[in-house]
Amino acid sequence: MAHHLRIRIGELEFEATGEADEVRADRDHWIAEFFKATRSPLQPKDHPSPPKDAPPEEAAPPAPGEIPAEWTKRVFAFDEGKTLVSLLLRPPAADSQVQDSIILLIYGYKKLAGLDPVPVTKITAGLRQSGFPLTRIDRKVPPIMDKIQKGGARKATKYSLNNVGMDHARTLLRAMNE
Repeated sequence: MAHHLRIRIGELEFEATGEADEVRADRDHWIAEFFKATRSPLQPKDHPSPPKDAPPEEAAPPAPGEIPAEWTKRVFAFDEGKTLVSLLLRPPAADSQVQDSIILLIYGYKKLAGLDPVPVTKITAGLRQSGFPLTRIDRKVPPIMDKIQKGGARKATKYSLNNVGMDHARTLLRAMNE
């Protein structure tokens, strides 16, 4: 049975007809070449890719108020396969350790996994992996509602940090890295 596939991204186009395995292999090769040729599939036309023989860009220092990448690596563990963020270090304040951990996990999911807002199931899994045996975080959230935003209900609940929460997360990370 012949299969037909046509892909168009901007001005670039791919088209293949044949057996499923052949079409899949041709598609994978085209996609790999496409990403080699461009830095991003959504890159604007007026920003060309750097030449292939250009020296690699040096890592820019973090912007004022941002956290250095090495601090993030010291505090968070990120499993890309499961998209799971957990804490390698616990926050220093014993009385608000669970609440601070929730704030840090939301921050970690945003920075490492690009997830914002974060589903409650991901936060719960991150807390368990970090050593907090919680099944329901909604009972621990009320003291930090000034730092987070909540949407949805039950298992569809999602949390994100507001500006106060982002600032608090950065303060915690600084304290944990001193």
